[in-house]
Amino acid sequence: MVDTGSWVLVSRRLPPYSRPDSKAIESWCGLSADLDMLPKTGCTGSTAYCIDTGDRYMFEETTDTWYPMLSSGGSGSAPEGVAPYTGPYSVTPKASVTQILPTSSKYMKNNVTVAKIPYSETSNASEGTTVSIAAS
Repeated sequence: MVDTGSWVLVSRRLPPYSRPDSKAIESWCGLSADLDMLPKTGCTGSTAYCIDTGDRYMFEETTDTWYPMLSSGGSGSAPEGVAPYTGPYSVTPKASVTQILPTSSKYMKNNVTVAKIPYSETSNASEGTTVSIAAS
């Protein structure tokens, strides 16, 4: 018997339209510390849930790999080898400055919110209106 650490098989079912000798879709629960012991016995679509972190993984049979399932709003951690984004998640556009959020190749837990472009109107001495757009 293979040592699966804390991982427990909680369900196993055949995929729809499969042959009787097909591999099953498996669902596993365990601890993130034992991720390297997660069995690769199921078929593509098998899932694993880390009960200590809330991280979820899905198995892909042709690459024999468990892939992290990223979800919006979750508190999951960055996949191994991917740096988390630590910058702001909201930005207000400015007319005189190019703003770059350093998000390339980073793991982000939330969406970025871009605020409305600042806009204001004021009366002027010529009986007209002065418009300010994205003024800092």
